[in-house]
This record gives sequence, structure tokens and C-alpha cells, in this order.
Amino acid sequence: MESDVWNSLSRFQTHDLVRREYERRHGRELSAARTWELTSCFVQAREYFASAKSAAEAVRPLLLYYGVLSVSRGMILFLKPGATEESLKPSHGLRTNNWNATFARQPPTVRGLEVVVEAGAFAELAAVTAGSAPRLSASHSSAACL
Repeated sequence: MESDVWNSLSRFQTHDLVRREYERRHGRELSAARTWELTSCFVQAREYFASAKSAAEAVRPLLLYYGVLSVSRGMILFLKPGATEESLKPSHGLRTNNWNATFARQPPTVRGLEVVVEAGAFAELAAVTAGSAPRLSASHSSAACL
């Protein structure tokens, strides 16, 4: 299943395919610089996930988090016409309630943490996807991908 997901996402690492699909979806051309920004997000995400496979357990969640954040940023750049790295929210937009109180308990545990979504990358992702993931047209095979 994991390889199926990365086969689909690898399409977003191919400059020509991304540029064609962006133009088809939005009716406007994507510049080379913006294409590089978008594809870089997916390349970085794949590397974060690959690194997480062999990372120590203490580091793995952080690598997975940054992988998800990179995919999210790439999806926003693809789905939101005119979006650029500079226009993206600088923060992820997740906040925990009562962080100190939760960890002051003995033994400390993350089970009691409450995560609040605020203005940031994850709220922006929810807004641009409106509950659906982007799909490249079926006419493109994964053979054309990296």
C-alpha cells in the first residue's frame, strides 16, 4: 500500500507533468520557479518518510510530521491558483491545550493532549481540498514519473 501511495505522489515530483496538470486544472501556466517550489515539497516529503523508516523511535514522529507538512504544502501550492511559498502560512497551525499541565502529571503522557487547529498550513490544506484530494488525470501513467 505504501508503494501505491508514493507511486501516485511521485507524479508531483515530475516538472513537466505538474506543469501540464496545473495548466489543465487552473487554465494558467505555472512558471519554472513555481514548479520547482511545488515539486520540491513532494521530494522533501518522500525523503522525510524514507528517513523515518530507519530513524530511532525518538526521532521518527518528528520526521513523519515534517513529511506530512511537506505533502500538505505541496498540495496547497498545486490546488490554490497563484499560491507561492511566500504566500503560504509560516506556521503549521496546530496548538496544544494545557501542554504543561498534561506533562506535569506523573507519569507524563501524551494521551491527554488536546490539539487545536488554528490559522496555518493544516487549516489552509483543509480549505483548498474541501475534503477531497487532488488527482492527476488518468491519462498519465506512473511510468512517466521519477
